[in-house]
Amino acid sequence: MRSFSLSRRTLLGAGLAVLAAILVIAVTRPTASTSVLVTSRDLGAGVPIPPEALGLRNVDDPTGLVEATDVAAYAGWSLAAPLAGGEPVPRSLLRIGARQMHPDVVALTLSEDHAVLGVLVPGDFVDIYVTETTDDGTSTRLAAGAVYVVDVIESGDEFGSTRSARLLLAADEELARRVISARHAGDLDLVRVAR
Repeated sequence: MRSFSLSRRTLLGAGLAVLAAILVIAVTRPTASTSVLVTSRDLGAGVPIPPEALGLRNVDDPTGLVEATDVAAYAGWSLAAPLAGGEPVPRSLLRIGARQMHPDVVALTLSEDHAVLGVLVPGDFVDIYVTETTDDGTSTRLAAGAVYVVDVIESGDEFGSTRSARLLLAADEELARRVISARHAGDLDLVRVAR
């Protein structure tokens, strides 16, 4: 009767085969994916997003993107910059639906040096300060805080020497009243604020 013995070669070969099988399983195993928000069509900045313009896509690395399971939760929000259809939505571009709280708009025209040098985009939030001059001196106060910028239109005079920023700001009746009152009370300045 022959005895069965394992040589070192056989044991080494079997060990390498087991190691190779483990590596193949580890490499070919599907990675965990995360559902993120994507646009289903081109979207402009500062415009409320309709729910049909959003979709979901699974990605391996959601860093910097809006993780979501329900597109309806983001209906009415807006983007700070335009985004092409089919693109994932970066968190840095998504703005809460300020137009839902303040559905009307008020117009405001300021020279760029009083409007953050004209470096405003739809989706920004601004504080509006008014500087009033009275017999007692000059005072500055906050007229309206965290006002949502719906649109920005830059313009200049016919020679291009004076540039102004024409703004559309989201407002309800009370906010519009405060902005208009401040405009007539003194000089206005805008401060862009983080939200």
